[in-house]
Amino acid sequence: VGPSLASVADDASVLMIVYGGTMLSTPGHAAVALIIVLATVLSSHLWLPFLSYLCVFVVVGVAAFLIKTKAVFVCGASDDVRTCQGERHRGDYTHSSKLFSIALQGRVAQGLNASEEQMDWFEDLVTQICEVKRGIFIGEEVPSTLPRWTRGDFRKKLAKLRERAPVEAGWPDGGRLHEPLDDIALSSRLIAAELNVENALNLVRNYQVFRKTTRGGVLPDPQWLNKGITFMPCEDRLGRPCLFIRAKYHRSGNIALFRVGLRSTVDAVKAHLLARRTDRFSEDNPLEQYVMLFDFDGAGWSNLDWEAFHCTIQEGSQRYPNMVAQNYLLNVSTSVRWIWKTACPLMHPRTRRKCCLVAPRDVRACLQKVIPLERLPPQYGGTSASWTGPDEARTLEDQIGELLANVYVRAGVVPDGALPTRAQVEASSAPLSRHASSPSGSEDSDDVGDQGKLSLWGRPCGPFACCF
Repeated sequence: VGPSLASVADDASVLMIVYGGTMLSTPGHAAVALIIVLATVLSSHLWLPFLSYLCVFVVVGVAAFLIKTKAVFVCGASDDVRTCQGERHRGDYTHSSKLFSIALQGRVAQGLNASEEQMDWFEDLVTQICEVKRGIFIGEEVPSTLPRWTRGDFRKKLAKLRERAPVEAGWPDGGRLHEPLDDIALSSRLIAAELNVENALNLVRNYQVFRKTTRGGVLPDPQWLNKGITFMPCEDRLGRPCLFIRAKYHRSGNIALFRVGLRSTVDAVKAHLLARRTDRFSEDNPLEQYVMLFDFDGAGWSNLDWEAFHCTIQEGSQRYPNMVAQNYLLNVSTSVRWIWKTACPLMHPRTRRKCCLVAPRDVRACLQKVIPLERLPPQYGGTSASWTGPDEARTLEDQIGELLANVYVRAGVVPDGALPTRAQVEASSAPLSRHASSPSGSEDSDDVGDQGKLSLWGRPCGPFACCF
């Protein structure tokens, strides 16, 4: 069995803890789940925690089966290398004549490669990221059992990958329509592949095929934006984009839209990071990662989606490896935290370190440690503008967050049917204010506002939560 299967269990373990019992919705899911748990146990020899976790797993699973739940809401993208046989769905991409260049338009994104003089520093840096020692504000201390590389191994593997990747799996549009094939891209895949050059090369090749299909980033879909599920308002204290997933707005049933939304959102993260890139590695965020915050406030069984879990595992492992620096699960219930604590000895150490479950009473303090106060809204003790839900949003920035909106505006890919930007709202309201003193002018202003809503939305009621 060995460490490799334990690593494969990484993300699956997280999912089984948070909504573990739902895997028992079919005998096949139950068999796979138990095999993963057994593999982890055999590699760690922790039988007593396994028995206690198994009891909890079965009880939760039976309850989930009785209420016919077959969904799991994903806790994070995968860092593991494995072949995910995902289903092909029609409508994966928004049909449009627009082109979403992840790199800055009119400028070739510069590749960053460590020189021989920098290699010792770069190897130490990548090793710290692999061991989840860097950039973690809240979470478990690094366990002594965390796998470690022998010094010099990364340097040798990177040299081999540098030599083979451009020849066997080059990215012809790298630096122009998406990120370049440089040490950042190669190192992220080596971490995901646990220094296996062949597996890392497969990941490079998969991305090449993927970008040939998309021709740049995946365009945002207006239906996806209207849900308000993904929200990227700011960066954390290390300059990493903070991507909030608001679970209560998610509904299952449209995996094609989910896949488009997932890809377009992560591509926007890439675009934001490339726009910030200079001619040297970032000291705070050298591998250009982001922070994912799952907010379970108000979420229930109806917000869970097993098919979305499979989709996210596939996308995270094959196309966006090792992009998430840390997962924060906010507003997690007491029962889930108890199950997590019981099962922690069975989980891969990297998973325990990378995922942080936060009780409702601790969310405010957690966010203040991760995000500067000037970027947090008042509800979390900050001084920034309030964050609104999709029903209250008036602008694109309110709807999907300042950073995400800026990426789409800068790239010129804001879809028809999306909310207007803040600048557009301010520009349109300025001439109307001249008529505010007359009653007739006031009526005209209201009429124009209603017509604007109808023309933008096709309905006067604004956005509503549907599917994710």
